[in-house]
Amino acid sequence: MRYAVLGTGEVGRTLAGRLLELGHEVTLGSRSRDNPVAVEWATAAAGRVLNQGGIRAARAVEMHLPLWITLFGRFGYADFNIEVRQAG
Repeated sequence: MRYAVLGTGEVGRTLAGRLLELGHEVTLGSRSRDNPVAVEWATAAAGRVLNQGGIRAARAVEMHLPLWITLFGRFGYADFNIEVRQAG
């Protein structure tokens, strides 16, 4: 499977690393592509780094969570997809 883990902190890197160990394709989301922690992780773990577009885009991801929770509550299961696209 393909996974995206948002955040380059200890928890994000640990989750992403374990998913890679299990054979999954993993992209680690960072506020910038040249984040030294993210670049180090991608080099060591053969993963990829996704530029989340700075703080404004990162905040947009945080705003996405309430939508997901609402849909989960409405449907009663998490078997749905939501695609987020950047305008422009």
